[in-house]
Amino acid sequence: LTLGRSLLFGFFASYLASSQLIIDDVFGLDAWFPLIFAAWASVLGVALLVNTRLLDRFPLRGILRWVLNVYVVFSLSFFAMALVTGGTPPFWIFFVSLIPLVGCHALIIPNLTSASMIPMGAVAGTATAVVGALAPLIGAIIGAGIDMRYDGTILPLAAASAVLSVLAYAFYRWSDAVWDRETAGHDEA
Repeated sequence: LTLGRSLLFGFFASYLASSQLIIDDVFGLDAWFPLIFAAWASVLGVALLVNTRLLDRFPLRGILRWVLNVYVVFSLSFFAMALVTGGTPPFWIFFVSLIPLVGCHALIIPNLTSASMIPMGAVAGTATAVVGALAPLIGAIIGAGIDMRYDGTILPLAAASAVLSVLAYAFYRWSDAVWDRETAGHDEA
């Protein structure tokens, strides 16, 4: 779960670091960047509020499974759109394409952290500190690697979104299978 969170944080770190450059360099809208970024940040805030309501109604693993599926679909769509447009789509398509990705991050990152603490029991405090430090560190390194590949288009960011979302999904499904196997063993004992 921590590896999946780290990968997704890598995309998010790159998004944070490169969004102003992309808005200015690719779309020539630097003067509008504060409003554009505020709109994406608003989506993040609303999604965080929605997350608390979802957790009241649905199991954590079910939310993660559903949101990660949605995230992979939107990431692959974002990458396909970037490929089709040669990495320079119309601004509004780019803007709208990032909305579900940013929203999904607000549902995935805190929930992956919570899920990773469940098996930690008595050492959950220490585990939280390790995950809290490790995921952003790995994510920052990944994000820097993505940003180094900036080529004047959105292609590096979109490709990273697709690859990292699929890898994070695979890590989640693997940990989900381990969870099922472990809890099945406890139920039989």
